[in-house]
This record gives sequence, C-alpha cells and structure tokens, in this order.
Amino acid sequence: MARDIVRLGKVARESGAKGGLRRAPADIWLEVAVMRNIKDVIGVIMRVLDGAEISEDDVLDLEFDADGELLAALNEAYIKLLEFVHDRDRRLNDSQLDQRARATLQEVLGRIVHLSDAASE
Repeated sequence: MARDIVRLGKVARESGAKGGLRRAPADIWLEVAVMRNIKDVIGVIMRVLDGAEISEDDVLDLEFDADGELLAALNEAYIKLLEFVHDRDRRLNDSQLDQRARATLQEVLGRIVHLSDAASE
C-alpha cells in the first residue's frame, strides 16, 4: 500500500515496492521548523515596520536556530526588537528616535532575508 507524504509543498510517493521508496533526508523536518522560526522573526519585524507596537512577550516567544552570519543577524534582530520594546516611552516622545529604531530593524530584516535566501540555495 502506498501513501502520499507532503514535504515543502511537494508530494513524494512512498511505497514498499523495490525502487519505489523515496525518502527525504531525516533533517528535512528540522529545516522546515528552522525556516518557520525565521519567518516568525521576519513577521514580527514586518509588524513593527508597518507601524505597530509589539510587546516583550512577542519577542520572548521567538525561537530560531541557524549558523554563521544568519545566526548573527537573527541575534541582532532579537536584541533590536527587545530594545524597541524597552524604548517604547522614549520613542513615543521622540519621532526621530522611533524612525531610527524602525530603520535599524529594516536593515536587519534585509540582512536576514539575504542570508536566508543564500542559505536555502
């Protein structure tokens, strides 16, 4: 009996017949989880760039795992998001400070997207 397995938007056919068994690498599910977590970070940054305020819980709920430059960019985003939350009162009284904080997050977002694209190739 064959069953369909959905992976990353593609359907792979799995069967017990000789030569008919195709399996994804064991870490495919980890890769999916990592990309989902990166998308969560990007989503929070996008909310900020759209003018929203976020809570500390929004930031603390973020999880991510990566290597090298991508990990550094994600860590920087996490720190900048926490700073954004903690500087809320100051930013609300200083529009230039608010604009600079959001611009910094825009730059970090650009790096994350660039590095994520490079890592997925």
